[in-house]
Amino acid sequence: GVDEASAMLAGVDFASASQPNYVYYLQDATEQDDGYSAGALEAGSIDLTAQSTILDDPYADKQWALEAVHAYEAWDYYRSETAEGEGNPVTVAVIDSGMNVNHEDFESDRIVGAQTYLTGKSGSDVTDLNGHGTHVAGIIAATADNGKGVAGVSYNARIMPVQVLDENGGTNAATLMKGFKYVADHADEYNVRVVNVSIGTTAADYENLKDTALTTSI
Repeated sequence: GVDEASAMLAGVDFASASQPNYVYYLQDATEQDDGYSAGALEAGSIDLTAQSTILDDPYADKQWALEAVHAYEAWDYYRSETAEGEGNPVTVAVIDSGMNVNHEDFESDRIVGAQTYLTGKSGSDVTDLNGHGTHVAGIIAATADNGKGVAGVSYNARIMPVQVLDENGGTNAATLMKGFKYVADHADEYNVRVVNVSIGTTAADYENLKDTALTTSI
């Protein structure tokens, strides 16, 4: 059992600490919409006449969340694509199931530092086997004002897709730690200012969760 394994490792010189390799899942592992999965589309309509920022994305007026957070007014003052001075836009790291880097609503030059940590894969191939990572990336940074699909709330931030979730939306603490370490090691290089991760565990497990290794890495 876990206690016996921990006791055994406690006597090994090279092991400074031990703990279970906890399993995590997407908070909402429901099937993603196959159409414009690059963003969250909801029924409704938005009056854009009050804002000076106007978008030509065909589904933007159905993105109720943009209105709810006053994104249009915020964009009048601040946009991720022009933040931090000239030529150094904000990057959001999305630690998730990967990303469809060929989606028409993402510009290739705004996808940076892609990295996978799934078993059997390596390097920058972050092909999304679940759909959740692409969905999240779209909510954050689907290209705004490009005449296609939807608009990300950041107004064209860069995305660093770090793949740690498998096709079923599951992962473990060891894989997550690799993802967080990668982001930390490259944060300055890509101007990573935000990290998004959408994981959870069962309520019963959470009460006893002591994932010291993961919380320390974060």
